Amino acid sequence: MVHSLGRKDIIEFLIGRKFPPFVLANLPAKPPPKGTTTLDRFLRHQEMERYRGELQALTDEQLQARHHSEQAKLLDEIQREEETRFFNQPHAAADFDHWSKAEHWSLEEAVALAMGKAPELVSWEKIQGYGQVSPFVQKYGRLRDLAHRAVPWKKLYDPVLPTIFLKWAKDNKITVPAKLSEKVFELKGEAADWKKEAADWKENCDELHAMYDQHIADWKKIADQLTAEVLSGRKRISELEQLLLDSETASVAPQTLKPQSPVERQNMLKVIFSMAIRGYAYKPEDKRSTVVTEIVGDTALQGIAVSDDTVRRYLNEARECLREWRESSR
Repeated sequence: MVHSLGRKDIIEFLIGRKFPPFVLANLPAKPPPKGTTTLDRFLRHQEMERYRGELQALTDEQLQARHHSEQAKLLDEIQREEETRFFNQPHAAADFDHWSKAEHWSLEEAVALAMGKAPELVSWEKIQGYGQVSPFVQKYGRLRDLAHRAVPWKKLYDPVLPTIFLKWAKDNKITVPAKLSEKVFELKGEAADWKKEAADWKENCDELHAMYDQHIADWKKIADQLTAEVLSGRKRISELEQLLLDSETASVAPQTLKPQSPVERQNMLKVIFSMAIRGYAYKPEDKRSTVVTEIVGDTALQGIAVSDDTVRRYLNEARECLREWRESSR
């Protein structure tokens, strides 16, 4: 009995070997005129059907024997054709002396060298068209696929150090030319355990980052405490200034106080505003100004206490009236 393939599959294989595929569609029921392409196809189809009948008449043992014989011929044809392809010629062999001295290989060069081929002559771009018929190209493609899959996981890089690539190949039981490994390790030393070294380096970096983060947190805590103390102090100063102002106001006899008229207040604001501009270079259009602080500081030098809010309130009130004053002066 035939076990590896069924009779039908073996028959189709043998027919395909004897009659390479050709177009049989739309053949006429009767023989076409002589001297036409359609006639050739018709006759060939008849011959193929006679051969099919011959095969179907064979016993399983006879059919299997013919199958084995034809398979051996096919493998021999494939081998002879493979040997004639450019990438299997002597000039396509890699120069290991040169490539072992290179500080890095591209991943494509590394794959070609692992296959014993000269990267300048043999590359996937040049040979992939033979993928369906060449055992070498199929093996090259599988190795190339494994190498590219190793890149996202940081097992390989592109470009890659020769020692790293050879160690990866060894770890994955991928055979590379012994002469290539010998020359590379002779010049560059044994492959380092980059994964372990990287893990150690990362661990050290993580410890340093943790120490840095702790220092930053400590300094931030101190800065927050100082900021809170400064704000609290400013608030207390403002409260004391207001108490002092209230006490001074309360100490004046009610009968000596005279209500301030709108004109008097306007004139007071004009004087304050003009002094701020001329004396302190105050610019009304500035949203942030140091003038208020300077005025408060100068009054303090004279032993007079006045708050930032008081000075700012007068300047803002005067600034709001500035346009009105200018228009009335025209």
